[in-house]
Amino acid sequence: MFIPPLIPAATAGKAEGGLATVGRLEVHLKGGSVDAPNEGVAAWFADSFGMFRKQTERYSVREFLEKYSKFLSETSLRNILLIEIDYTMVYYDRKQENPDDLDAATRAAYEYLIQHMTDSTKIVLSAIGKTNMGLRDDLQLQVEAQFYRKHGFGKPGVEIDIVAIPSALVKQDKETKQEYDTRLRQLTQELEDNTREAEIRKGHEETMKTILADYEQHLSRLFEVEKVAGTVVTRPAGYSD
Repeated sequence: MFIPPLIPAATAGKAEGGLATVGRLEVHLKGGSVDAPNEGVAAWFADSFGMFRKQTERYSVREFLEKYSKFLSETSLRNILLIEIDYTMVYYDRKQENPDDLDAATRAAYEYLIQHMTDSTKIVLSAIGKTNMGLRDDLQLQVEAQFYRKHGFGKPGVEIDIVAIPSALVKQDKETKQEYDTRLRQLTQELEDNTREAEIRKGHEETMKTILADYEQHLSRLFEVEKVAGTVVTRPAGYSD
């Protein structure tokens, strides 16, 4: 369940003009167990082609939540949009009324897990943040992680999607409407220059690569990680000219 970046409606069209950059981390964890059929045709397919194998991660949903909440705090992603456990929304702050609500959101998730003693198998956490490079170069981030306790053999246990748009598209708290409109006009003029537009896109790609590398380091300190695959896309599906 991925929700498009939270940006004002007035700027949505500009963001969808191709300025969004998407990054993804696929995290394979150590220590999981593998179940496979041991008799009949299904067992033959499992041995020959790896079919019908199911992998169970060593971490419970609660353990993942504990470690991943530390990751969110370390990477300044304390503004939580939602937490969903086994397709049940346990925390939701779509209007972003609480800009620093990591503690409240994780508390709600822990309470849900205590009340529902079944073996949860999936959790989704979506957070909002930004880089710290100055308004002209900053990117607004939406970071969504999905953890699957049980999944197909060889697939990642954790998938993290990051959508970034320029902070210049978002009105700042102390900025007047006139100042904001002036900035948008200047950005639009810059993008009319194909060379400058390519430079901006390239800069966003490099920033996203840095973000992915930083996130990988934090995750590797918190989890037992086997391998991580990272990808960057400048023009993601769903964002058209």
